[in-house]
Amino acid sequence: MQGTVYLIGAGLLNAGSISKRGLDLLLSADVVIFDRLVSPSILSRIPNGALLIDVGKPPKGGADGQTQIHALLEKYANEGKTVARLKSGDPFLFGRGGEECDFLRERGISFDVVAGVSSATGAAAGAGIPLTKRGGASAFAAATWVKAGGEKSRLTEPLCALLERGGTVEILMGAACLDEIEREFLGSGIKGETPCAVVSRSGAYDEKLILSPLLGLAEKAKNGGIEPPAAIIIGAAAAVEYTRPFRGKRIVLTRPFEKNIALFDRITGAGGEAVVCPMIEIRRKEISSELAAALKANTTHIAFSSAEGVESFWAAVERMGLDARAFSGIIFAAVGKKTAEGLKRHGITADIVAKKESAEGLSDALFGKAIDEKSHEKKQDFGGIERKKISVLYLRAKDGYDGLSARARECGASCTEIEAYETLPYKGVPQVLKILKKEGFSAAVFYSPSAVKNFVSEFSAELLSRVTAVCIGSATEKEAVGKGFLNVVVNGFSVDDDGIFKTLQNV
Repeated sequence: MQGTVYLIGAGLLNAGSISKRGLDLLLSADVVIFDRLVSPSILSRIPNGALLIDVGKPPKGGADGQTQIHALLEKYANEGKTVARLKSGDPFLFGRGGEECDFLRERGISFDVVAGVSSATGAAAGAGIPLTKRGGASAFAAATWVKAGGEKSRLTEPLCALLERGGTVEILMGAACLDEIEREFLGSGIKGETPCAVVSRSGAYDEKLILSPLLGLAEKAKNGGIEPPAAIIIGAAAAVEYTRPFRGKRIVLTRPFEKNIALFDRITGAGGEAVVCPMIEIRRKEISSELAAALKANTTHIAFSSAEGVESFWAAVERMGLDARAFSGIIFAAVGKKTAEGLKRHGITADIVAKKESAEGLSDALFGKAIDEKSHEKKQDFGGIERKKISVLYLRAKDGYDGLSARARECGASCTEIEAYETLPYKGVPQVLKILKKEGFSAAVFYSPSAVKNFVSEFSAELLSRVTAVCIGSATEKEAVGKGFLNVVVNGFSVDDDGIFKTLQNV
């Protein structure tokens, strides 16, 4: 059975401009054939089982590369695969989507096209520049300055006519020809004070925006580090811009996407680029026998260092044929809100939630006041149980914080620790790592020391010295400092997405 090819517009250089249908098709594809200007934040969403093929061509790439793309589309479609042909921008605007459709049609291969946000409109919108405006520009034109084969487009005359009528002109694929563009428009009678804007790498973390009058535009763009791809906007509308709080930031999230959905969306919505690059994978351990023994030992408290511990615990509870009724009278403690929410999903309300969301904070919440024998609050801390009768069951990660037992002993209590899960190295998507190594990033968010350890093995010391490590907990901070990060920030707010987002705003 023959497969289907989907030509999908990836939009601008971030994950915020691909359509929902395009993303759904991408996530279900067997093979993804992608262009050079596709954001790593989109590539990082592709499931592990899919085959990723990079067919990115340099700006002056010729017909040979396109022939290879055609051959790949035909090969995998004939193998019965679902093929996602992921193209930057929109497949039918200044791309070669039309050629690829012609090729597929001629060979009887089923295909469909999913529109994307083109830089012809998206670059201006991202910079806050209205291409049309009531009472101002009533029309705009988008044109490419260079045609196939390097031949120069001959559109200066009609474009100038539009500008003289108050319209807006946008030129794509002209970043390398700015001297010529400036000279031709000035020579055709367009005034030197006409507002212009150049948006380079629209949507990317290193997006650049230059505002300048037409006279001097090329020099200012050169001094501002403008490089292809870039959109050149000419006309009165180009005098307007607005600032987005995360513009210029590429944030690497080192947990799987499903654990970072809200944070990913908030960073993208604020103008930044979020890239998911998991550095660890979680493997839950079989703890039924250890749990059964602990419950027989008159456990009074059960404490969790993470939501993963909750899920491992509850899987064991279900295998034992138990439910929430088995824990009547036991006090539950959670390291933070997310862990407490995990308990709530299984019918348990946490009695103690650490104010400082870390393993040390959990230890403080359980034992902080109990060292003072004269404290009138010690019974409140222990749920009204005498200190010497306290028996805590602590579920944590293998190699996680193991200081809870020592704190318990200091208080005359007892503590049994169970390694409920372990973190294993995970190397992420190779194509995403390749882009991050080449282009860099602004900051990375780490939730554990093991994530830091695996991450730094992939990058040079020079690159790590230039970026910021945002760390959750003191153990993670210590690992980041020891591994060569020069800029380390400990999350100063809550460990939920809101708190991390606030920390990232200040990076």
